[in-house]
Amino acid sequence: MESHKDKSKSYQWTEPKWSYQPRAKAELSGILNLKMWLRIIFVVALLASSLAYIVKRAVPDFEFNWFGALATSFGALAFYMAVMFVVFWFVPPSIKIWNKGIMRQQGSTHRTLLRPNIHSITIDTSDSTRPLLRMETTGRPLECGIASNVSLPDLTAFLHNTFPESIVTEKR
Repeated sequence: MESHKDKSKSYQWTEPKWSYQPRAKAELSGILNLKMWLRIIFVVALLASSLAYIVKRAVPDFEFNWFGALATSFGALAFYMAVMFVVFWFVPPSIKIWNKGIMRQQGSTHRTLLRPNIHSITIDTSDSTRPLLRMETTGRPLECGIASNVSLPDLTAFLHNTFPESIVTEKR
């Protein structure tokens, strides 16, 4: 978690675990729905076995390990899901604020709020151990935790200077 100010051009930090892990848990629980995956595996296995039967009848001399290919594809999918889980759970998102807008990036996924779409920015310090940065936008709002090594007065001044047209407030 490192705060970085580059001559008032940008402000950057990594989001603390208490902020991003509950959100990641909610997103991952939707993806890791066991009943959904069992239905998908059943339908894919049914389609693959039907296709294997049709191909075997149409081309009897064609040799292909359908079961091995299906097992390999399921294994590759499980491996990919495990890697994505590790990335979303253990790699913290980085927050970058600069004159074009605000970006939250985690891995190769990012969300950028462009300056014209930001209506208001709130620094919520009602829980002093877990300060939050909230942005109201034209689309979905964005909320992210502020790292403990970020100076809140400096961040507030930076936001006022960078986004004078937006409403920057502090909630205590």
